[in-house]
Amino acid sequence: MGGGLGATGVCGSGVTIENGLAVIELMIKPAPEQQAALNELKKAAKTNADAITTACGGPYPATLPDRVTASEKRLEAALSAIRNLKPLVNNFYATLTDEQKSTVSGLLILPGL
Repeated sequence: MGGGLGATGVCGSGVTIENGLAVIELMIKPAPEQQAALNELKKAAKTNADAITTACGGPYPATLPDRVTASEKRLEAALSAIRNLKPLVNNFYATLTDEQKSTVSGLLILPGL
Protein backbone atom coordinates (compact mmCIF):
# COMPACT_ATOMS: atom_id res chain seq x y z
CA MET A 1 0.00 0.00 0.00
CA GLY A 2 1.40 3.38 -1.05
CA GLY A 3 -0.03 5.80 1.50
CA GLY A 4 -1.53 8.32 -0.91
CA LEU A 5 1.30 10.84 -0.77
CA GLY A 6 2.71 10.31 -4.25
CA ALA A 7 3.11 12.71 -7.15
CA THR A 8 -0.45 14.03 -6.85
CA GLY A 9 -0.37 14.48 -3.07
CA VAL A 10 1.76 16.33 -0.56
CA CYS A 11 5.02 14.85 -1.83
CA GLY A 12 4.42 16.10 -5.36
CA SER A 13 3.06 19.49 -4.37
CA GLY A 14 6.36 21.35 -4.57
CA VAL A 15 7.02 20.18 -8.11
CA THR A 16 3.39 20.89 -9.06
CA ILE A 17 3.78 24.49 -7.89
CA GLU A 18 7.12 24.90 -9.70
CA ASN A 19 5.62 23.58 -12.93
CA GLY A 20 2.57 25.81 -12.52
CA LEU A 21 4.74 28.89 -12.13
CA ALA A 22 6.60 28.02 -15.34
CA VAL A 23 3.26 27.81 -17.19
CA ILE A 24 2.13 31.10 -15.66
CA GLU A 25 5.31 32.76 -16.88
CA LEU A 26 4.68 31.54 -20.43
CA MET A 27 1.01 32.51 -20.41
CA ILE A 28 1.17 36.04 -18.99
CA LYS A 29 4.49 37.20 -20.48
CA PRO A 30 5.42 39.27 -17.42
CA ALA A 31 6.65 42.84 -17.61
CA PRO A 32 10.04 43.51 -15.93
CA GLU A 33 8.60 44.41 -12.50
CA GLN A 34 6.31 41.40 -12.66
CA GLN A 35 9.23 39.19 -13.71
CA ALA A 36 11.24 40.29 -10.68
CA ALA A 37 8.39 39.33 -8.33
CA LEU A 38 7.84 36.07 -10.21
CA ASN A 39 11.55 35.21 -10.03
CA GLU A 40 11.48 35.68 -6.27
CA LEU A 41 8.43 33.40 -6.08
CA LYS A 42 10.04 30.78 -8.33
CA LYS A 43 13.23 30.77 -6.24
CA ALA A 44 11.25 30.18 -3.05
CA ALA A 45 9.13 27.52 -4.77
CA LYS A 46 12.30 25.64 -5.75
CA THR A 47 13.63 25.78 -2.19
CA ASN A 48 10.28 24.59 -0.86
CA ALA A 49 10.05 21.78 -3.43
CA ASP A 50 13.47 20.57 -2.34
CA ALA A 51 12.42 20.63 1.33
CA ILE A 52 9.24 18.67 0.58
CA THR A 53 11.19 16.14 -1.49
CA THR A 54 13.59 15.66 1.42
CA ALA A 55 10.72 15.24 3.87
CA CYS A 56 9.14 12.66 1.59
CA GLY A 57 12.35 10.71 0.98
CA GLY A 58 13.40 7.44 2.44
CA PRO A 59 11.78 4.05 2.63
CA TYR A 60 8.11 3.59 3.35
CA PRO A 61 7.74 3.36 7.14
CA ALA A 62 7.07 -0.17 8.37
CA THR A 63 5.04 0.60 11.49
CA LEU A 64 1.93 2.67 12.08
CA PRO A 65 3.67 5.03 14.55
CA ASP A 66 6.49 5.58 12.06
CA ARG A 67 3.94 6.31 9.30
CA VAL A 68 2.21 8.88 11.47
CA THR A 69 5.58 10.50 12.22
CA ALA A 70 6.50 10.51 8.52
CA SER A 71 3.11 12.00 7.62
CA GLU A 72 3.56 14.71 10.22
CA LYS A 73 7.02 15.55 8.83
CA ARG A 74 5.64 15.76 5.28
CA LEU A 75 2.68 17.90 6.27
CA GLU A 76 4.88 20.23 8.31
CA ALA A 77 7.18 20.69 5.29
CA ALA A 78 4.19 21.42 3.06
CA LEU A 79 2.66 23.88 5.52
CA SER A 80 5.98 25.65 5.96
CA ALA A 81 6.30 25.88 2.17
CA ILE A 82 2.86 27.44 1.78
CA ARG A 83 3.55 29.90 4.58
CA ASN A 84 6.83 30.89 2.89
CA LEU A 85 5.14 31.33 -0.48
CA LYS A 86 2.11 33.29 0.69
CA PRO A 87 3.69 36.77 0.94
CA LEU A 88 5.57 36.22 -2.33
CA VAL A 89 2.38 35.14 -4.09
CA ASN A 90 0.60 38.21 -2.74
CA ASN A 91 3.45 40.46 -3.92
CA PHE A 92 3.49 38.91 -7.41
CA TYR A 93 -0.31 38.95 -7.72
CA ALA A 94 -0.41 42.64 -6.80
CA THR A 95 1.76 43.43 -9.85
CA LEU A 96 -0.66 41.81 -12.31
CA THR A 97 -3.33 43.40 -14.46
CA ASP A 98 -6.93 42.23 -14.02
CA GLU A 99 -6.63 40.11 -17.17
CA GLN A 100 -3.42 38.50 -15.93
CA LYS A 101 -4.99 37.84 -12.53
CA SER A 102 -7.82 36.00 -14.24
CA THR A 103 -5.34 33.92 -16.25
CA VAL A 104 -3.14 33.14 -13.24
CA SER A 105 -6.09 32.16 -11.05
CA GLY A 106 -7.13 29.57 -13.62
CA LEU A 107 -3.69 28.02 -14.05
CA LEU A 108 -2.38 26.93 -10.67
CA ILE A 109 -4.22 24.50 -8.44
CA LEU A 110 -2.64 24.18 -5.01
CA PRO A 111 -2.72 21.08 -2.84
CA GLY A 112 -5.39 21.11 -0.18
CA LEU A 113 -8.02 22.83 -2.34
